Amino acid sequence: MGEGPTDGKKFPTCPQCSQPVRVGDRFCRYCGTALPEESVRVRKPSRRPPSLFWIAGALGIALLGLAGFVIHSLTTTRLATGPLTALSPQNRKTSPRNKTPRAHPAQAAPSSSVIAPSKAPSSPASPVPSTTGGWVSAAEHFKGATLRVALPQTMSALRSSSPGQWIWGFSGGQAADYVSLAVVPAKSSAATEPLGAQAFGTPISRNSGTASQTLDIEWPGHGWVALSMVVPAKDQSWLGTIARSVSIT
Repeated sequence: MGEGPTDGKKFPTCPQCSQPVRVGDRFCRYCGTALPEESVRVRKPSRRPPSLFWIAGALGIALLGLAGFVIHSLTTTRLATGPLTALSPQNRKTSPRNKTPRAHPAQAAPSSSVIAPSKAPSSPASPVPSTTGGWVSAAEHFKGATLRVALPQTMSALRSSSPGQWIWGFSGGQAADYVSLAVVPAKSSAATEPLGAQAFGTPISRNSGTASQTLDIEWPGHGWVALSMVVPAKDQSWLGTIARSVSIT
């Protein structure tokens, strides 16, 4: 069977009777009219170039999307880092290259004294002996350690010495005034006043023109170091100076 005019396909039409004709026919099969050559050619649908309106619309949408992305990025950055403010001369940070390092105050070396300065007995700010002369440091070695004590120069004469005990006093032989250090096994029961982390003392006693005091300083592993002091009453400030100077190294 031949193709009919209503088979769903688009055919050129006869210029005479307007009936559809097939491609390649030279004559109309309905009226017999000769068909011109151009009427039997298949007309291909022409493609129109994109409209300028659609191009402009697509470009506008792309620009809007880009602007939205930039605004979102800036907002996120500002929320994460805080508000951006202009640097004024007052809040500009000095460049690390030109920054001058801050000088730290020198720290005093820790004292080796076992008597707290604020708790030492009779401790004036600057004790000055009433007699002539200054102060000397006496050092004695015992059981691998060095015991030191500061003494008024006038009382720095070593009167007697035995293992674990030393006595100093005036060179003139005045027995009433002396300073002694002794390593003892236990603390004296009279030394009840805490004068430091490892030191205890007795109250200052005044009698017959003298001032006296005893301190017991703990020496872990060896017992205690007993410091006994008897000085002239007019030089009572010596007690605090001597007590603060005791050290065990």
